[in-house]
Amino acid sequence: MHYNQLGTTGLQVSAVSFGTAPLGDMFGGADETEAAATVHRALDAGVNFFDSSVYYGGGLAEQRLGAALRGRRDNVVIGTTDARHLDSAIEAEFTPIDEELLSEVLAATADVHAVSWSSGLPENNGGGTCSA
Repeated sequence: MHYNQLGTTGLQVSAVSFGTAPLGDMFGGADETEAAATVHRALDAGVNFFDSSVYYGGGLAEQRLGAALRGRRDNVVIGTTDARHLDSAIEAEFTPIDEELLSEVLAATADVHAVSWSSGLPENNGGGTCSA
């Protein structure tokens, strides 16, 4: 597997990344065991960069990715996006999550964290931001 530096972060990421939308049942139901096995096969092939978002199944993809990475988190880079302003129709699809737990999970697992807004932008911000 070929690896590249991610911007100026110093993080080395695989040339092939793993998009986790299917783990969130975005394209039909995913079997939990097969989802974990797929993540493990990607890791075994050298993939270390995973893209996830709270949008993928209302957090289901992030939950399944976290479970699959348990015990194998070293050298894995996770890019994630969270929503700062959701339309009520979209927000209704999300499972409520413990905010304190979410903060702990993001602090412990997300290496690249992008913030986006679905409508309206704060005046003091030029749009979505990305931090590593």
